[in-house]
Amino acid sequence: MYTDHDDTLFKKPTIIFMLISVVSIFMYATTENHGLFFGGIELIQENGYFIDGDWHRGPYFWIYVIHSYSMIALGINFLVRKAIEIGDSFRRAAASLILGAIFPILGNAIIIFTGAERMPIHFDVLGVALGAIFISYAIWQLNLFDVSPIAHRVLIDSHLDGMIVVDA
Repeated sequence: MYTDHDDTLFKKPTIIFMLISVVSIFMYATTENHGLFFGGIELIQENGYFIDGDWHRGPYFWIYVIHSYSMIALGINFLVRKAIEIGDSFRRAAASLILGAIFPILGNAIIIFTGAERMPIHFDVLGVALGAIFISYAIWQLNLFDVSPIAHRVLIDSHLDGMIVVDA
């Protein structure tokens, strides 16, 4: 409705992506039986206390990662396309929202693809914090949820007749 893509819900690729999500939940829930999502965990001790765990990622974990990042990239693609289409009043808010979506993903990608789980800097937490800053900026400073530009686009730009606007 908001992205003008209402007809895409029941196309074949969407159904396949939804099916992969359902299979991923099942694979995660039953990973102790087959080890395809996680092959096991190695507990790390320090001074007799368990401080961390090193998950051994199974082959289906990487299918899940590719699927998840594809879905996130598709969502960011929709945001970028809408940011290009909309007027100047929302363009900065959309750009801030896009940055707010990208930073947590980058932090998570650094953790997953480099194996930096035990580094002193937690990149996923840092990414979420930076993303929250950009999204907060878009909401409160750039009036992301202001409906006036949306109403203007829907009512005024699509209206073929002339009209007089009175500010009450």
